Amino acid sequence: MFLGPYWYHNLVKGLVVKAPKQNCPRCEAVQSFRPRSEPGERDGTIVVFIACTVCRWRSELRVSTPGLEVLYDQQRRLLEQARVQHDRHGVVNGATTRLLVNVRTMLGTARREAGL
Repeated sequence: MFLGPYWYHNLVKGLVVKAPKQNCPRCEAVQSFRPRSEPGERDGTIVVFIACTVCRWRSELRVSTPGLEVLYDQQRRLLEQARVQHDRHGVVNGATTRLLVNVRTMLGTARREAGL
């Protein structure tokens, strides 16, 4: 059975992680709380937060730097990749494990250097 040259598109599209729908603690509006960021008080920092689009309720998640956020994104992608590999094959690829350890090490070093 020939699946065509783009048979894997549905598999790749299925890996996109979306924020789950939740109720706002203040107004109970159902929505996806996606993390957003804005410049912080100190130079080179950003504040990562979630906010309600209806009542403007806001919760600060962390103070970070743009470099740390890139590393957090890499870690999130690698964890999702490891989960998919474990679900499909019962074991995580050694290269994925090694990359995840490297990213976690770089995260720790970057946090110490930033003083966060």
